[in-house]
Amino acid sequence: MRGDLSQILYNHTVDAVTYLWDDTITAITQQASGVEVQFRHHATATFDLVIGADGQHSQVRALTFGEESQFTSYLGLYIAIFTLDNYLHIDHRQLIYSLV
Repeated sequence: MRGDLSQILYNHTVDAVTYLWDDTITAITQQASGVEVQFRHHATATFDLVIGADGQHSQVRALTFGEESQFTSYLGLYIAIFTLDNYLHIDHRQLIYSLV
């Protein structure tokens, strides 16, 4: 799950990586020296790598690749993924319910 992966990455990199919390990226520009990132609150900084983990309708993705609409097409399906306590004692990672 995304939260598990985020926690694993954070735990293994917290001592060597710069994390900026509670801010918004407003511009991303590839430079020869790295990726220049402008923030709403923090000063502009250059990074070797930028990971955008801001969800399906990602601002980071839009700033990097352009508007989401050019990459999406409706396939006749919506999906919701979430985590909850295993009160049904299901022995697998997922339960799927489909309605036509």
